[in-house]
Amino acid sequence: MTTCPACGAPLAADAPAGLCPACLLAPTKEAEGRAAAEAAIRAAFAAHVGGLALGACIGRGGSGLVFRAREGASEREVAVKVLDPALAREPAFAERF
Repeated sequence: MTTCPACGAPLAADAPAGLCPACLLAPTKEAEGRAAAEAAIRAAFAAHVGGLALGACIGRGGSGLVFRAREGASEREVAVKVLDPALAREPAFAERF
């Protein structure tokens, strides 16, 4: 019996793309997680930050997301970096951010 090259799980001979089901679905779960994080950030931002309207997400990194935003009165375009909600629950990480 062969194993999944990504995680080492036992692999059926007819495994699609040569990956186990969990590894095959990993990109979908990652995309769902990113979409959920972005939605949570948008909701929290709208509830707690006045004067800025978040636009498109223009970047993602290991610690958070970067959004295009507009300042209300001046209509000036700015970038806003926001800590990933999962990391924000770690006080030491949030402090370093």
